[in-house]
Amino acid sequence: MKKIILLVLSILVVLIISGCKSSFEYDYVTAENMEVFTLQYRVIEDVDSNYLSLDIYTDSSFINKPVIMYVHGGGLKNGDKTNAAAYLAKSNYFVSNDYVYVSINYRLSPEVVSPSHIEDVANAFMYIYENISNYGGNPNQIFIMGHSAGAYLVSLLATNEIYIEQAGGSLSMIKGVISLDTWTYMSIQGWQQEELSDDPLERIEAIPGNHVDVDKSIPPFLIFYRDGRKESAVEALQLAFVNLLTEKGYYAAAILCVGDSHRRVNQEVGTIDDQKTEIIMEFLDNPLIINSIAEMYQFKAN
Repeated sequence: MKKIILLVLSILVVLIISGCKSSFEYDYVTAENMEVFTLQYRVIEDVDSNYLSLDIYTDSSFINKPVIMYVHGGGLKNGDKTNAAAYLAKSNYFVSNDYVYVSINYRLSPEVVSPSHIEDVANAFMYIYENISNYGGNPNQIFIMGHSAGAYLVSLLATNEIYIEQAGGSLSMIKGVISLDTWTYMSIQGWQQEELSDDPLERIEAIPGNHVDVDKSIPPFLIFYRDGRKESAVEALQLAFVNLLTEKGYYAAAILCVGDSHRRVNQEVGTIDDQKTEIIMEFLDNPLIINSIAEMYQFKAN
């Protein structure tokens, strides 16, 4: 087992993971009976249906299994649900562990700007909620996960209720968030400017940290971030967001992956012997991860 060092700040748990592989070539389990269904979750005139589609990975024997919705990265202008890092190891691993796995697409810039990306993600979530029981999933146990720009989108979906409510749902439908290395929790200053709306009000809406307040149904957050960033930047971005969540009474953990690049934080999830995956499975089993980690490692969450 690779070594984990835990630091406890208030009810914030920060884990440090070390010892990561150096390439995308890795070993992963194979789900022998896995089935794949490609479906269109939304129809918009003159928009390629692939951008509004999702892939459901399941098993014909599944009944009422928990669900993971994955949102790919790519700076809001690149990427696809069928990129290897989006589905290959992840779908096989999670289906092998009795989870329905769903990888989604959304419209990309420059053809669109915000809030089109997050509106698509919200509509994809609601399509899954309304239809996943037909594919062995439990609509009341949907977790959302994303990498990079996808991590930004799932974080925004879980904090700014306007998007999921416009799609017909509520924040309480999201059981947990797994955010794989993004830095746009508290600010979008200087980030993807061409992909964001020029409307100042929309830019305020587009910042997850602007919507963390008490008396909302914000789900637990499990946040991973890569090594090599300046400590001041991490404190102002990832840790500031986690502190904000915990100060408002929500559950959140930030995890530093020592030796991991931005890509590897994502690529290794679902691979054999990956410690991030082990922690994710603990989180999925009990989204109140701070309590479970504190008890397991004999730390007390104040």
